[in-house]
Amino acid sequence: MQYAKLHLNSPLKTKLSDKYLVREWVEKKVGSEYLIPLLGVWGSFIDIDFNKLSNKFVLKTNHSSGWNHVVDDKREVDLEDAKKKFNKWLKRDFAYSGDIQLHYEAIEPKIIAEEYIQDRTGNLYDYRFLCFDGDVLYCWVGIEGGDQRYGNIYNLEWELQPWTFDGLPNTSDEVKQPDNFEEMVQIAEVLSRGFNHVRVDLYNVDGKIYFGEMTFTSGGGYRLIHPEKYNYMLGNRWELRE
Repeated sequence: MQYAKLHLNSPLKTKLSDKYLVREWVEKKVGSEYLIPLLGVWGSFIDIDFNKLSNKFVLKTNHSSGWNHVVDDKREVDLEDAKKKFNKWLKRDFAYSGDIQLHYEAIEPKIIAEEYIQDRTGNLYDYRFLCFDGDVLYCWVGIEGGDQRYGNIYNLEWELQPWTFDGLPNTSDEVKQPDNFEEMVQIAEVLSRGFNHVRVDLYNVDGKIYFGEMTFTSGGGYRLIHPEKYNYMLGNRWELRE
């Protein structure tokens, strides 16, 4: 992955890492019904008219990973604090923010607002499919549990795997296979074709599937896999090529 960060970049990877521009590509590939409704896009925080936004929404930058602000009650938002945070983020080049992920470098920074989504239990699991040129191998489920984060990894038969990613433990709670799981796999297959490796992130809200993002260098290549033999197992599936 460190090699890919430096040598396997392209304008298409840059476009698909842009959380705003990728929407057009996903619509062409699988359809607009898989896109989280977009509430707005702005070049600066002061351009946002919060009176026109719903009570719940998610603000995020388009040129990064993890620079998000979840608003579950607009009346409780500290606008001054949010402004400082987004102004700082918009000035930073994520390509050089610690991990040297060069495919982010040419993205024009923007702020986007998306509809707030959650399932009937009030949760939102992140289903991260590890793909190799259209071949979907595993689904890494990101789970928030208060102060603890979990990361269960399943094969396509929804069998829990004996390895962990990023040091995240398995949750002791049962994680059921989501509704329409086969459709999620098919979407990941279509979106990952032509890329020797990419992580396709999807959400599932009571059977309704939403696209999350395309991640080409997960965790900047620093998310460790344990036991080590599974790191080699995944690496052997990755054919490094231009």
